[in-house]
Amino acid sequence: FKIGLIGPTSEDLIRRAEVHVLICPGKDAGLSITLIVHEGSSSSENALDYYIDNLCLSNSKLIVLITGHFDEIKAKMVENLKILKDKGVDVVFENCNGHAAGKALELMNTYSIETVILGSHGKHKLTEYLLGSVTIHIIRKSTLPVFVVH
Repeated sequence: FKIGLIGPTSEDLIRRAEVHVLICPGKDAGLSITLIVHEGSSSSENALDYYIDNLCLSNSKLIVLITGHFDEIKAKMVENLKILKDKGVDVVFENCNGHAAGKALELMNTYSIETVILGSHGKHKLTEYLLGSVTIHIIRKSTLPVFVVH
């Protein structure tokens, strides 16, 4: 058993990349309906900030899956919500009390999501193997483009 052999090369790239990574499993990225998984971490904030600064389109829809303390995380987003509203983005919040990756995959179908944006903590491969990683799980299971923001 060698630690270096856990997970494919793309997962290594995501962990070690110093830039943002877009993974497209056979489908072009669209930005009209986007999903961001937000658990209240700085990496989730970075993903939301990147979306606001670079990717959001007028008359688009952003689904924010909150996987932590719902009211607390939503309250921290007040300023970002104002910016999104001014840019013409419709924001929908979803709450997750269970497995975040499973709920995200479910929402991809419910809302006809075109692209998923995730923050990455850059955990060590063995830690993710033992504890699991929402980002890696979604990348493995998604048929949609997944944009990983560091």
